[in-house]
Amino acid sequence: MLIKFKHIIVEGFQSIGRIELDLADRGFTLVNGVNNCPSDNAQSNGTGKTSLFNAISYALNGETIQGVSKNLVNINTTTGLLVDLTFDIDGHTFEVIRTKDHEKFGTSLKLVIDGVDRSGKGIRDTDKILADYVPELNGELLGAVIIIGQGMPQRFTGNTPSGRKEVLEKLSKSDYMIEDIKSRLTNRKIKLSSDIKEIDMKISTLNGKMSVLERQLSTSKEQLSSLEMPDQSKIDETEASLEKVRSKIAELTEEANTTRNKLTELTQEQTSLRGEQATEDREIENKYKAELDSLQKSKYELSARISSMKSEIVKLEKVVDVCPTCGQKLPNVHKVDTTKNREELKEVEFFLANIELQIKESSSRIAEEKKALAERYSNRTMELINQISFVKEELASINKTLVEYQKEETHKVSVLAELKALQKSYYDRVKELEKNIQLTESDIDKTKQEVVYNTLEREEANNRLGAITSMLTLATRDFRGFLLTNVINYLNIRAKSYCMDIFGTENVNLCLEGNNLNVTYNDKMYENLSGGEQKKVDIIIQLSIRDMLTQFSSFSSNILVLDETFEALDYVGCQKVVDVITKRLSDIESVFIITHRSNLSLPADSTITIIKDSNGVSNLA
Repeated sequence: MLIKFKHIIVEGFQSIGRIELDLADRGFTLVNGVNNCPSDNAQSNGTGKTSLFNAISYALNGETIQGVSKNLVNINTTTGLLVDLTFDIDGHTFEVIRTKDHEKFGTSLKLVIDGVDRSGKGIRDTDKILADYVPELNGELLGAVIIIGQGMPQRFTGNTPSGRKEVLEKLSKSDYMIEDIKSRLTNRKIKLSSDIKEIDMKISTLNGKMSVLERQLSTSKEQLSSLEMPDQSKIDETEASLEKVRSKIAELTEEANTTRNKLTELTQEQTSLRGEQATEDREIENKYKAELDSLQKSKYELSARISSMKSEIVKLEKVVDVCPTCGQKLPNVHKVDTTKNREELKEVEFFLANIELQIKESSSRIAEEKKALAERYSNRTMELINQISFVKEELASINKTLVEYQKEETHKVSVLAELKALQKSYYDRVKELEKNIQLTESDIDKTKQEVVYNTLEREEANNRLGAITSMLTLATRDFRGFLLTNVINYLNIRAKSYCMDIFGTENVNLCLEGNNLNVTYNDKMYENLSGGEQKKVDIIIQLSIRDMLTQFSSFSSNILVLDETFEALDYVGCQKVVDVITKRLSDIESVFIITHRSNLSLPADSTITIIKDSNGVSNLA
């Protein structure tokens, strides 16, 4: 299994606030830390350097490499915990998103493979699915192959001699490999037996399917032969008749348009004639207008004067010069004689009567001239009215005939559509049955091939079942010692090779004595070595175990994290370790070196710095 880590996003994990980091193709990268949190009383410890890579284990397993799964949410942030890890395995892209108390996602686990969400119903289901795709990628393997550190619980030399043997048995799986083999063989036998039963059921199902398909084929062929083709002559006759009707409709439509145009012309002529008559009528009125207006004005003036004169006469005649009580004449009161007033009144009334007579005469002349005008236009007007009435009757007759032909057209179109629908239905049904026959024949051929294939599969499964049964008789626990011995021999070969690169000698050795696994250098037990020698031996053993796991588990990773590995080494020692990694570990694209030493000079391709602020939250600089 080739795993290529590509990208990681960490939020609210341990001391981290939010860090996003590309993991692939980085070469040698120094990881420094700056602690500005006064309560920590530290310069670089506790900044989150180890936490950043521990998040890989958390994403994959729900716990750190140390096995911690609780109290991982940064209490100094409010968004909760999220780790989003992207990596490739054998050409497939995986994205694992694990959250805890997250403000948006809550507590969840999401698995996306090649862009498709493969998550289960819950976290447990998704963990099982993830384990199926990435088997055994637990904290122990990560700590032995990917994240190598002096403070890690997987540091092999940190165990007692007997503890080392247990760790090696666990890592190499020699303690239960035989049982695992037996279990796998037994499961395989059960699976093969189940497969044989399943194949038998498939063959039986396929034979049943074959019978059904053959009946379907026979039915489709019978239905095809029983179909009757519609009479094409009826369609042709209906189309010819419809064409005649449409020709007559076109003829009537043209005749109706001509008649309608004629009616429009007559109506326009009638309107024009009315306009001419009205114009001449206004000319007659205008001819006498000035005269009538003058007479009417004089009439209004005389009428007003007569009204005033009458009022004055009435007023004068009402004057009384005798006391109505005693009958004596009133002093200074004289009764006025209105005779002259009345004469003037008569004279004015005469003038008014004369003017009214003139008005009447003028109105009479206007009426006579208008009457003569109306008589002059009457003949042409009546002629137009009669012509319009005749044309309207003619147009109504044409439209009535046209509507009858249009109804006939609609009927024939409907009949033709039904005939063509029947014809189309026939051809569609023929096409459908022919397609069904073709598909059914194809299905029959495929089913026959499947029967042959499954028969061969059953024979092959029977052969494999016999081989598995034979292998079960060979699997015993006697292989355990042999396997562990082979593992130690392989480790010694790799360790001596690394020892030559780092110490210039092959004097490192792993030796199994009873229940103890001792590590020596220059014939001195590991526990008796100096601090610098122990550091170098640690690196040699750890890299050898990595090779062993890579060899035996077919496992390879593109990243390596060295957590405080160089702390007790001088520049020369550091350079030799770097040279070993560069030359020997060709599958590694990125080496992350976590260190507290600011004076450590390494040939790094890049540097990243994690800064912890005064609030206890770590982020990339």
